[in-house]
Amino acid sequence: MKIELEGKVKVIVEKNDKILKKYEQKMNSFLRNLDHILALFFTGSQCAEQPVVTLYDITGEECNIYGISQGIYTPSRIRIGSGTKEVSPDDYALDAEIAYVASQGFTYNSSTRTIVVRGSWVNNTEADKTVTEVGLSWYIVYYYNSERNTRADDFLIIRDLLENSVTVPVGASITVEFTITVKVSG
Repeated sequence: MKIELEGKVKVIVEKNDKILKKYEQKMNSFLRNLDHILALFFTGSQCAEQPVVTLYDITGEECNIYGISQGIYTPSRIRIGSGTKEVSPDDYALDAEIAYVASQGFTYNSSTRTIVVRGSWVNNTEADKTVTEVGLSWYIVYYYNSERNTRADDFLIIRDLLENSVTVPVGASITVEFTITVKVSG
């Protein structure tokens, strides 16, 4: 049996209830942090004697993880940025982050094995913003040593460059939606 993750990213820019731009593309960048975090869930809430994995949080700090304490602590965070650096599996942050928001929507369809996470940000700055990259991060509570001491950090699990940049005018909102489908074959 073969199991794969497939994804797509949708971006919608709106102002005064009018859609200014709607864009969708295949998602290409599940990061190494994602598979490391998935591996941690198999340990349950056990705390190992040695680090199970090493992750890099959103600030780039190396985090030795001995186990998951409470799992995902807050809603996923949708991140938008203006960077253009090529995506690497080892990315831990957006290249040039503009903002992040807590996800405001989550659905799971068990018959299609599809997860949808979305969040919106309003450009309340004094200038239009050009979005060229998007990301998704999880804020996780974990054991940072074998004595079961815990801390929480934010870990980027998805980063994608948009094939077409999206301008978010002052006063407009951008909604980013990640759709992740688990494909089982064979």
